[in-house]
Amino acid sequence: MQKLQKLDLSQNELTMLPSCLANLSSLQMLDISYDQIRGNIVSSPLIHLHSLESLFMTKNKLHFSDSLKEFANLTKLKYLDASSNQVIVDDSEQDLHSLAHAHGLQLEGLALSDCGLIALPAILDSLHNLRYIDLSNNPLKRPELLKWLLENNLQLEVLFMINSSLTGALHLPSFPHPHLSVIDISWNDLHGNIPSEIGIIFPKLEDLHMSENEFIGDIPPSLYEIESLRSLSLSNNQLSGGFGKLPESHAHLGFLALSNNKLEGE
Repeated sequence: MQKLQKLDLSQNELTMLPSCLANLSSLQMLDISYDQIRGNIVSSPLIHLHSLESLFMTKNKLHFSDSLKEFANLTKLKYLDASSNQVIVDDSEQDLHSLAHAHGLQLEGLALSDCGLIALPAILDSLHNLRYIDLSNNPLKRPELLKWLLENNLQLEVLFMINSSLTGALHLPSFPHPHLSVIDISWNDLHGNIPSEIGIIFPKLEDLHMSENEFIGDIPPSLYEIESLRSLSLSNNQLSGGFGKLPESHAHLGFLALSNNKLEGE
């Protein structure tokens, strides 16, 4: 099957992949999600699939380094979903340099949800074309990581950091982010006021979800200036004061959640 381009083996009970899988020289998309495949990715035939553009391997028992050096030869890989596997911290600067420059890995989408990460993956120091990042369900804790991600990925469109143990004040980039359309930082321990300039920093936002935190104070008026906003969730915080008035440009807003706050007035 050397002309095969897409292969879906997901939601089975596979515990290993046959070595002959490496012969699928035309394979562009592989989905092995929700199986029982185990072991180090280095000994897997996956690393020999040089035509691969999308790899979905969530919910297995594979392990690999946070520098993703094991995928370094997959130079056509654009999207990697390796959530719910085991990530090992890699402190080797040489490996990072080799990965990002010598091998030219240029990911546009990276999902490492529920991988036990306590710090940002080392590979993020070298990837600058990401459009999609999902780091949810990891004990990252430091809220400034959000600001760092946004300032170092100006092409980013979607960011998920749900239930990432982010604690402290919400830090935003110091300049407008031109492409971000979806941000979900629900189920964290972020507190303090929502930054007043949030609507200016994210002028193209379509979906903003910040429920289940400890935000206080008013809802920033700048949120109302985001004409593209279609979904806003601020429920289960400690927001107080009035709601304000939505302009007519927000008539297309399809989802609004404000329950369990301390809002008052009309």
